Amino acid sequence: MFSFLLIGTVNAQKHLIPKSKIGIGTFYNFQTESQAIELRFKKNLTKNIAVTPRISYFFPGNKIHEYYAGLDASYQMNIKRKVQPYIFAGAYYNNWINYEQYGASIRKKNNVPVEVGCGVEFNLWCRIKPYLEWRYDTKWKEGSLGAGLFISFGKCPGRGLASKCPAYH
Repeated sequence: MFSFLLIGTVNAQKHLIPKSKIGIGTFYNFQTESQAIELRFKKNLTKNIAVTPRISYFFPGNKIHEYYAGLDASYQMNIKRKVQPYIFAGAYYNNWINYEQYGASIRKKNNVPVEVGCGVEFNLWCRIKPYLEWRYDTKWKEGSLGAGLFISFGKCPGRGLASKCPAYH
């Protein structure tokens, strides 16, 4: 049993970890004037294609108190080494916690919105990568702007903050 776990851990480090990132960020929804925090896990499937499960939470002090959980599929455009723009689409489960405070015509506790958007990831350091993102919710017709940090896994060649991580280049 121990050997099985050890082999699984070594394989995960070789295959999953070098192409994976964990992100933490914040979003501001302009229409609802609400702010959220989020966690995400980005897994590169190819050089240009990635999937990103994420969960966002809008706190009770906001006009809208809710959480989102879902999956994005993105296409990364490798234009420059230090800047990686991307486009994405995703579907989410939305639990609108304070839905009873709003009109019956829009009121629904459980929703499945689709979001599309674009972003840019900055490859400034080997393991820490800031990102900016704009999202548009097609169900609620809402736009959001977000920012955060990805933490990458894998080896970094050389030393110093300017090292380029080979898992993404």
